[in-house]
Formats: sequence, C-alpha cells, structure tokens
Amino acid sequence: MKMFANPKTRVRDKFKNSQKTGGGPAKPFKPSEELILQFLIDRPHLDGIIGGIET
Repeated sequence: MKMFANPKTRVRDKFKNSQKTGGGPAKPFKPSEELILQFLIDRPHLDGIIGGIET
C-alpha cells in the first residue's frame, strides 16, 4: 500500500487543482493518473461495519 500512497496523493492534489477556477484549462491527466482517479472518485473513504448500527 505504501508504494501506492505517493502517486495517489499526487493525483488527488492534481485533481483538486483542476477543479479550481481561473488560470486557464487544466492539464490533461496521463493514462496512469486516470486509472488512479478511477479508484479515488466517488468512493467512500471509510467503510462501516456491515450490519452494524449507529449509536
């Protein structure tokens, strides 16, 4: 997981910067970065216990 952490952070930061306004068009993502984005976008960061209840 550690090998994946640095590229994941780099792509996440690049994605956040692409969402900001101003400064012209965003830089396009590389195919490898797009693959990482598929794992990051619209995915929950925390999963609860299946069948668990909130207190």
